[in-house]
Amino acid sequence: MSREHRFGLRHAVLGGLVVFGSVLGVAVVSAPKCQAAPPAASKLAADSGKLAGAVAGMPYTLTIAKVSAVKGKPATAQVVIKPAAGYHINKDFPTSLKLTPPAGVTLAKAELKKADAKLSENEGSFDVTLTAANAGALKIPGELRFAVCTETTCDPQRSSVNIELDVK
Repeated sequence: MSREHRFGLRHAVLGGLVVFGSVLGVAVVSAPKCQAAPPAASKLAADSGKLAGAVAGMPYTLTIAKVSAVKGKPATAQVVIKPAAGYHINKDFPTSLKLTPPAGVTLAKAELKKADAKLSENEGSFDVTLTAANAGALKIPGELRFAVCTETTCDPQRSSVNIELDVK
């Protein structure tokens, strides 16, 4: 693991100088290397019940498939993060998914931690097991926290999520 990953170092280009900083507030200034522009993120898209895409300028794609369920029976939703070209998932970051189920929906776990995730450098995912007591269309809101990195920087991310549930 690189020093940047361990200490959460970030950098910015200011007037031709590269300034590195960390959560500890330490700054180191160095001459700039050739800086490539971050990869362009795709636009939000809907494709056969899947929400896929990234908010413009974000270095990842988030996919949450709409879940079809039967009232009273457990169903599984999957939340998948894919880093953009030139980025990878930081497997050491305390990745988490916190969900707030509406009345009538029971989750096996409302707060999923890094140990609950499947993480590789190319993808991260959470399987969410849920049971709905009533029929109808429901949404389960939550917040996803993770980090994507390049060779020189790591960028912690927070993303709002909505798991859509169609209960019969």
